[in-house]
Amino acid sequence: MNNLFSKMDGLKISGVYEKDGIIYSKDYEYYDTVINVSNDGLEVLKYSKPFKVAKSYAMDDDFVSDCRTNYVFSEALTAQKWKLEDGVVVPASSQTRIADLIHSRKVSGRRAIGRFYDYALGDNRWQYFCTWTFADNKVRNDKDLLYDTYNKFIKVLRKDNPDMKALATYEEFEKGGYHMHALLGDCILRLQPAINPKTGDFIYSEFDNQIFNCIDWQYGFSTVVCIMPTAEKQQIVNYLSKYLTKKCPAPYRCKHFFHTQNLDCRDSYMLNTKNDNDPLVRMLRKNGNGSIDAFSELCKAFDLQQVKDTKNGVTVYRSKINVRDTFSTLNCVAIKS
Repeated sequence: MNNLFSKMDGLKISGVYEKDGIIYSKDYEYYDTVINVSNDGLEVLKYSKPFKVAKSYAMDDDFVSDCRTNYVFSEALTAQKWKLEDGVVVPASSQTRIADLIHSRKVSGRRAIGRFYDYALGDNRWQYFCTWTFADNKVRNDKDLLYDTYNKFIKVLRKDNPDMKALATYEEFEKGGYHMHALLGDCILRLQPAINPKTGDFIYSEFDNQIFNCIDWQYGFSTVVCIMPTAEKQQIVNYLSKYLTKKCPAPYRCKHFFHTQNLDCRDSYMLNTKNDNDPLVRMLRKNGNGSIDAFSELCKAFDLQQVKDTKNGVTVYRSKINVRDTFSTLNCVAIKS
């Protein structure tokens, strides 16, 4: 992607760029609701303030030739320049501020958490909740080696379980080093009951689930809990997701979690409840005309129940009604991967 710069003053033209020989103009649209849809039900995030989403539009040739003749294409210079000031080397100019970097990391983290939820709450049949530790000190202290070791285990497991699904994240020990937590499905693990070495009794979790050790995991210690088909998926995912929020040690531009490529993902849509032209708002209108409280009608139509109070400007509502077919027929704005 190339930015456009003015021939007269050399400044970058905001909101316009060139890609693959086409000039695009960037505009914004506003939404106040995100709807996540899966076969297990509906999750709605209601924002107290509308958020804007960038939309790019290709500009027609006539408009470009008439209005953009004073601009030229150029690559943005990313190399940092330095100067000597009072005997100290300091940046001469910088296109990226520290504040920009911090903001970018926050956005990346929020996006990773949202994507994690989409995979974890998609139509995947999770069978095991696993914790993997690593006996090799070099592996335990190197995220790249840790992932390579974990990936080696997944490849071996996939030989006998070609359709297996996995979703994993990692956590840092207080004393240093990392271990992993994972959800596995569509596979069979060889398990043996975990036994308290002091009492000889079986070990159970705080939720009274029996804990097992995985025979297939040969890289360190492991614990596995079998997930009952009737278990509440949301509670399991919330438990695992806490490692992404406060405890995930992923640095900037590094993966927050790992997943197999065959995971089913929730469908996500954006909605502006104040926009009478939105397809879902039109569907909810009484008798097809007149303004309505679209969000209230949305709650009534799909039996949405508030499950989380407003936090950071977002209130969460959920329903166990399967409405996937309803949304697939609407021309709603889908959030792409």
